[in-house]
Amino acid sequence: MINKDYGYVKLYKGLMDWRWYSSPNTVRLYIHCLMRAYYKDTERLDMKIPAGSFETSYGKLARELRLTEKQIRTALFNLKKTGEVSVRPTQKCSIITVVGFVEDQQEDNQNGTKKTVKSHSEGTQRATNIEINKNRKEIKSWKI
Repeated sequence: MINKDYGYVKLYKGLMDWRWYSSPNTVRLYIHCLMRAYYKDTERLDMKIPAGSFETSYGKLARELRLTEKQIRTALFNLKKTGEVSVRPTQKCSIITVVGFVEDQQEDNQNGTKKTVKSHSEGTQRATNIEINKNRKEIKSWKI
């Protein structure tokens, strides 16, 4: 039985049309990132981690997903290449950010409109998001 006390994340049905859907390791890593991402700004290891992000390492991801570090690096490369995630290395760990997490997870279900969400990540991610949005134009047919 799944423990529902932890909350949930939304997955778009368009995931099945996603270019990485046939790459099991990439799909698993992406869903894992969605599950691990903090839903609000958090402080861990004396660092501020913005909503939609989490701290980790290749080794930790490999252990959690029972994959090799090489498989994690390849899957993460795929996700970075198409703009689903960004990775910021620090001295203690890497911070992985799921691009668009805050906006996608804060949708108002009753009328299908998006709530306005302000987070610490907006200012620091703005430049990265501009570059990522260029890559996302090729994948407009699905939304993740």
